[in-house]
Amino acid sequence: MSEGLLSRGIDSSQANQATKIKTDRSDDGMEAIIRAVAVKHGIALGNNDPILVLQTINGLLLDEFARKQEVLIHEFHVNLEAAADLWSKNMESKASEILGNMENSHRHLINELIEQQIENLAREIADKSGDITMEQQLRASKHLRSLNSQLKTMRSMLYVNFAASIMALVSAIVMLWLSVK
Repeated sequence: MSEGLLSRGIDSSQANQATKIKTDRSDDGMEAIIRAVAVKHGIALGNNDPILVLQTINGLLLDEFARKQEVLIHEFHVNLEAAADLWSKNMESKASEILGNMENSHRHLINELIEQQIENLAREIADKSGDITMEQQLRASKHLRSLNSQLKTMRSMLYVNFAASIMALVSAIVMLWLSVK
């Protein structure tokens, strides 16, 4: 048996140590097997009986299988975490892309609306410029300034809403990532 262990790259001291540990742990198990066979079948087994050698080999193989299984489970866990991290990063980049597109779309829409209103006001002023007194021109100018400040406020609100959307998306991604772990 030790030749088989030596051929697998385990030196004799490790093999002896493993055998001693298994022997200490399995002495009670062997005695239980000997008693069970004697009671059930009426056959007396000795410590050197070949059937008990098979039990020892079976125990060693099961222990080796359990160690290998633990390694495979650990590798699976590592791969699963890597996949979850990759998925999280991909979702984050997609979310950033979508939010960037939304911001550009909103900015473009607001700029179009501003330009349209300014053109409409300028056209009305030009059409009625002969009838407009200096006081009316000052009121129109104030109105244009007020409209411009309102548009700036709207743009600021857009940025605040965009930032809030990003924070909500990031928190959702973090929660999803934590629930995957």
